Amino acid sequence: MVEKDRPGRPKSIVRVCWECLAESPVIRSFNSHPRESFDHVPGKVGDFESEWTMFRASIVEVADRCCGRKVVVACRGGTARTHWWRPAVRDAVRLKKESYRALLACGTPEGADRYRQAKRSAATAVAEAKTRAWKEFGEAMENGFEKVLDHHLANQGITLLSLPDDVVLLVSSARDLQRSLDWFAAACEAAGMKISTFKSEAMVLNRKKVECLLRVKEEILPQVEEFKYLGVLFTSEGRMEQETDRRIGAASAVMLTRLRSIGVKRELSHKAKDEWMELAKEEQCEFLPFLSPREVIMKNGRIAGLQFCRTEQTEEGDWLEDQEQVVRLKADYIISAFGSILSDPQVTAAMAPVKLNRWGTPEVDTDTMQTSEPWVFAGGDVAGLANTTVESVNDGKQAAWHIHRYIQSLYGHTVEPVPKLPLFYSAIDLVDISIAVCGIKFPNPFGLASAPPTTSAAMIRRAFEQGWGFAVTKTFGLDKDLVTNVSPRIVRGTTSGNLYGPGQGSFLNIELISEKTAAYWCQSVAELKKSFPTNVVISSIMCSYNKEDWTELAKMAEDSGADALELNLSCPHGMGERGMGLACGQDPVLVRNICRWVRAAVSIPFFAKLTPNVTNIVDIAKAAHEGGANGVTATNTVSGMMGLKADGAPWPSVGKGKRTTYGGVSGNAIRPIALRAVSAIARAIPGFPILATGGIDSADTGLQFLHAGASVLQVCSAVQNQDLTVIGDYCVGLKALLYLKSLNLNYWEGQSPPTEKHQKGKPVPKLEDLIGKNIPSFGPYLKKRKEALADYKKKLKDADKADMKEPASIRCSMVKQPIPTVKDVIARSLNYIGAYQELNNLEQVEALIDEEMCINCGKCYMTCNDSGYQAIKFDPETHIPKVTDSCTGCTLCLSVCPIIDCIKMVTRKTPYEPKRGLPVSPVC
Repeated sequence: MVEKDRPGRPKSIVRVCWECLAESPVIRSFNSHPRESFDHVPGKVGDFESEWTMFRASIVEVADRCCGRKVVVACRGGTARTHWWRPAVRDAVRLKKESYRALLACGTPEGADRYRQAKRSAATAVAEAKTRAWKEFGEAMENGFEKVLDHHLANQGITLLSLPDDVVLLVSSARDLQRSLDWFAAACEAAGMKISTFKSEAMVLNRKKVECLLRVKEEILPQVEEFKYLGVLFTSEGRMEQETDRRIGAASAVMLTRLRSIGVKRELSHKAKDEWMELAKEEQCEFLPFLSPREVIMKNGRIAGLQFCRTEQTEEGDWLEDQEQVVRLKADYIISAFGSILSDPQVTAAMAPVKLNRWGTPEVDTDTMQTSEPWVFAGGDVAGLANTTVESVNDGKQAAWHIHRYIQSLYGHTVEPVPKLPLFYSAIDLVDISIAVCGIKFPNPFGLASAPPTTSAAMIRRAFEQGWGFAVTKTFGLDKDLVTNVSPRIVRGTTSGNLYGPGQGSFLNIELISEKTAAYWCQSVAELKKSFPTNVVISSIMCSYNKEDWTELAKMAEDSGADALELNLSCPHGMGERGMGLACGQDPVLVRNICRWVRAAVSIPFFAKLTPNVTNIVDIAKAAHEGGANGVTATNTVSGMMGLKADGAPWPSVGKGKRTTYGGVSGNAIRPIALRAVSAIARAIPGFPILATGGIDSADTGLQFLHAGASVLQVCSAVQNQDLTVIGDYCVGLKALLYLKSLNLNYWEGQSPPTEKHQKGKPVPKLEDLIGKNIPSFGPYLKKRKEALADYKKKLKDADKADMKEPASIRCSMVKQPIPTVKDVIARSLNYIGAYQELNNLEQVEALIDEEMCINCGKCYMTCNDSGYQAIKFDPETHIPKVTDSCTGCTLCLSVCPIIDCIKMVTRKTPYEPKRGLPVSPVC
């Protein structure tokens, strides 16, 4: 039996409670299915009662028919009787084995990737096949359950199963039911049990802990620990009876009716987290559910125990306390963790006129958290509704909204009942990040690039709803230039190594322009502008080098209501072969003429989208500027090939021939190229608007592009990595960065304060000042280090000082200067960029390693030794690194150090003299 209908090996398999089987090793073999088969369940005469043997035979028969038997000595691939071993499963397993052999032969990372993928696929195929087989088994057991009625249990024929809460009686017919109940009642009374008959056709057995057998007339009533699924009896290797008595305080005998199941365990009266329960079980804690504390037992003025009453739930869901069922526990201490009541008369009087229930908690409307008094709201523990902190927090949110509704209603205002609470609010939220470019006001500088995230109007609509300031439509052309894409066409990059999942450093695509018509996009733009008048919609268009085509398409896009146009002159794959895209964007003459044609055709602003696949992108930008373009987009994707597999096949590969083409690389991998392009254009054409794109994945990187000269920012790969909701982080992050610029925090790196001296995140003093020398934080030195720090803290304590002197906190609440706008930070970094000959080779730096923060990993030594100037030495005993005079300030060590700010580049104290290798010949 599978507990949940899901792929994978089930947690609980058929656990048949054959009497006398509990202590047998057979149960372990049976429970290990599907690794072990039904053949491993012995049917040896004498192991069970004959009726159980017959019952077992029927189960094995059905299981064999549904799941098959996997013979241990069978040939490879199993046998035909293993029905889940179907061709699809066999092929998946065979592919896994072949991939493993290939991995052993070549040992390449690509081979390892293929083997892991094949192994995962094979495991999924096998798990799903076995799950289907078990499901068929359950259905067959359901359909064939009536066969069980032909068997005998405890020498009585099973002709009727009565369905009570905790007990089932096996009787010969319905007419014998009452007589059997009478016998059973007498037997229970003799055993010290009480029978309550609150149902006409069912009975509940409530018993105290007794050690006796239950008899019906002369027959022993068979007690089953659990019975859950279609005629199959469950056990837990004979321990359930003991665990039930010890932990739950009740034992039950349960059997199943056809098509229904009865659980012996009622819902616990508390809602502790599963992980807390498991941890408590590991600590040997006892759980006593369904008990209500009634009295604390005192002896000689001290706590001696606690008395409980049994609780039961009625059919209506109400809980009742049975005063006749009393449980007493010895106790020295009582910790009230939950279920406490409010009984202090002074507190209850202070809460008047709020109505309280019998537990002393306010009567609360669970939807509004409103009490009997409309102006009083309650939630969390005081209302007795929440069981966890998360639930209490949610109560507070609900109450806050309905308090708002109540107050507004006092003044005649109506507020909708659905809560819409604002997010956390601070002065940062007041920062204005809007910007005007070419007379167009952008709500924020973040928008979607012409790429997969803008494939359709519906996607752009969702983007605006999430908060994106603008969007560039997927590039479209005239109907004569319609395209059909191939697949696969968008793949993960290899620039970050074998990194899988979100967070890819790059992507490669061989996707063409939009497959949708120009008419579709023109209609979509009109609808989007009607729904989102404050958002900016830019239509991306593409044609071949034809004046009539560019004129026609540009006018069509303008008439649709687009705020601006983007001329795609840069698609690096596919379109260039048609004389479009890259074919037009690599020649300054063609770019200049196309811009002139569009300028003559439309009056709205337009931007030429430039390609980085040229010798000098500045020449192309100047041509667009001369042609009348209002700005440029820099840059499109970089032409490249992402990778080849071990067999030489490319990825992505199309069709049976596994063909590919050079595609466009995007994402963080091209950010350096895009930053260079943006800054170079901004330096060459000051004030020329630039729509930056290429590796913008955060507010911080967005600010970098603004500093480089960009006006607004286009995003694609970051959305491909996550989803459209990243815009929330971008906007708040940019607001925070601008706000911080108004404070005296020049030594901060963005939103990050300077790194304190620390070890494993804990501040540490400079050990050399305490004991005269520094020692590392590993091995036997770690103990000495801890002792030295302990002595230091003790001296501070003895001197009546603070434990560890914490650095003075930085107060950031007072604004020192006006908060800059987005326009204020544009091109701020251009003054720092120039020719190499302008760099000063007299102002040299060298590495300084913070010994307190160093973790002695040796990475700085390794890179300096094999890729630098052998300027770092390691102490042979302490492994403390030392930087020698050979340091040239190359900064390799800082680049690979895993601890932030452990290595800093400081001004060189001695003049730098290059090592020329051989004496320099005098220059005449």
